Amino acid sequence: EEIDLLPVIGDVTEASFPAITATADGSVIVANLIGGSLIRYDRSTGTARRLPYGAGIRAEIAGAHLICVDASAGVTVLELESGRLVAQLPQVSGAKDASFSQDARTVVISMLDGRLRCVDISADRLKVTERWRTAPRATRSRAIAISPDATTIVVAWDDGQIARISAATGETEAQSDLPGGSVFDLVIAPDNSAAAASSWANDVRIIDVRTLALINRFGDSATHVWNIAWSAD
Repeated sequence: EEIDLLPVIGDVTEASFPAITATADGSVIVANLIGGSLIRYDRSTGTARRLPYGAGIRAEIAGAHLICVDASAGVTVLELESGRLVAQLPQVSGAKDASFSQDARTVVISMLDGRLRCVDISADRLKVTERWRTAPRATRSRAIAISPDATTIVVAWDDGQIARISAATGETEAQSDLPGGSVFDLVIAPDNSAAAASSWANDVRIIDVRTLALINRFGDSATHVWNIAWSAD
């Protein structure tokens, strides 16, 4: 199946998708454009439309709602069907990356000034609150990940370090060097035992979450590894 969104996007320079999310049955797809706009595509009717609020860097479908992280680390909840604003958490500063828990009730955001922000979304999606926010730091993050069950956070820093962060408080629990160069994407396994980091060195690194030791690497792809994901098992 090939979906042409260009008639809705209009400007070809915006026709790049840093993030895409879909409903569990695949009937609705939401594309996050490079310029921050959101395009909702209904596969049953073949229609697409631009939603009134931009996500900026990441959006996640959660039941009848769409949760968006904007380019300034704010969080917005929209009705998926109508695009109506449901709840919103104010912006803070330029965002670098964001990661959602499996139930989309927790999102962690890394910012360009080195800060990290953890945000909770209520089960009914009507309330968005900040759990914690760390202080600015000289070293900026490359990527951040929260585990599916929202108990573990891992962040890769610009200086080649990787850290495990307390999901409860935002404090750094452990930190270590990560061989292999800069990280582009980071994701934690469903059982919280390991994290996978994509690489500008054309491979994927597997990291022990408890010790932060590098336990495996594979790939040898012809180009950079951009996005990665774990299977359910």
